[in-house]
Amino acid sequence: MKTFRYIIYLFAVVICFASCEKVVEFDEDETQTLVVMNACAQADSSFSAKLTYSRFFLDGSSFRPINDAQVILNVNGTDYNATTSGQKGEYSVLYKPQPGDSLTLRALIPGRDEVSASAKIPSRLTISDISTSHIYDSANSYYDPSWYNVSDNIIHFKFKLHDRADERNYYRIHVYYRDTLIKDEYYYNYNGSISDTVTDTLYRQQSSCEFKIIDPAIINASTNLGDIFDEGVETGSYEGSNLLFTDERINGHNHEIHLAINIPYLYCNYLRMLHSYVEVRVESISRDYYLYLATKEKQMNGNELTAIFSEPVRIHCNVKNGLGILGASSITCVPARVIIK
Repeated sequence: MKTFRYIIYLFAVVICFASCEKVVEFDEDETQTLVVMNACAQADSSFSAKLTYSRFFLDGSSFRPINDAQVILNVNGTDYNATTSGQKGEYSVLYKPQPGDSLTLRALIPGRDEVSASAKIPSRLTISDISTSHIYDSANSYYDPSWYNVSDNIIHFKFKLHDRADERNYYRIHVYYRDTLIKDEYYYNYNGSISDTVTDTLYRQQSSCEFKIIDPAIINASTNLGDIFDEGVETGSYEGSNLLFTDERINGHNHEIHLAINIPYLYCNYLRMLHSYVEVRVESISRDYYLYLATKEKQMNGNELTAIFSEPVRIHCNVKNGLGILGASSITCVPARVIIK
């Protein structure tokens, strides 16, 4: 009798799961392309935009650039005609946007409806009370000490962000390595002996730098929160190189931000690092740009485990009659020098 009930149970389970299957049909002939317009207007930086045609998801070819468009940037009621060079769909304007500028970007393409998007350059950030300190940490190095003689330099970077209370604000913090000085490079003969030692100035290429922050007021208002599968994520903590957040919990306050920035230091038998420059970029960004970056991040960070239980993430778009984003930002850069011990 138990065996019979077990068979009935299995049969019911199979029927249940079979009923959950849904077939989505699409017409493979409907592959009409759309115009994609991407641009980010940064205060005090030259403006450029890129135009391409969209690509059907089953098409493995590269994106096709649009080189025959008339592109116009309107700034506070004044039109600036964009120029293009080459065949990459890139257009530039001889104007550097300023904080407070209202922008409208238009693209006129033969045989297509006008494509447009609007944005406003955010006000420039006010940052004060900047301080840096660093420690030499070999016990918690990111590298295995059995491979190299290594240690880490940890920069503690503090500053106050003055948030404006009269509007909703969106921010991004990004940290870069810059101008890392390396010297004492040894040249070897084929037999392993040293043929020459030179003292020279070499620079490591700029790259993103990871940092840590524990701040519930910021992290709990950011896009970097864990989901139901991230049981080990500490509320209010973050580790990465690119943090997005809003002023939801710091509105109108001078909020102190404390970053712990890790600089791996490698010392082996052919080079030695002497000092490094780190640049902390604090951006005030437009709402559309924030939503674009946030949704793009969530789409890229999706994994197989969560994907089977969730709907696809749609990347935010503010382009009319097309796809893409016109973002806007004002950047405040704060450099910090680290002396390697």
